[in-house]
Amino acid sequence: MEENQPKISIAELILLLLAALMFDAMTWIPFLGTLENFFATGIFWLIFWLKGIRLATVKSFAPGILEFIPLLNLLPFWTLMVIVAYIMEEVEARTEILQKVQKVGQAAGKVGGAIAKKFA
Repeated sequence: MEENQPKISIAELILLLLAALMFDAMTWIPFLGTLENFFATGIFWLIFWLKGIRLATVKSFAPGILEFIPLLNLLPFWTLMVIVAYIMEEVEARTEILQKVQKVGQAAGKVGGAIAKKFA
């Protein structure tokens, strides 16, 4: 993986979204939804950990907790978590690129200023 690229590729995002949609759909099945919630929490935790995405950043346990609340568990929290995780990683990757471009610009400004002083 190239430096400053998001940790989640588009193909991985699609697979994660499909899994999240499946887990969200399974919450509509009585009793199976509760068991699925434990499984989904473990799966997403492992995937994000392997990808280097820290749980504190994506709050990946929040959907697991919200899925235990009756009626609230009908909302697609797993899908939202995957989308939020992807957006946060995308923003982080682009922010790192912008910071490097800014440093290069500052260095170029210093060099240009030093050259201008010599010829002034």
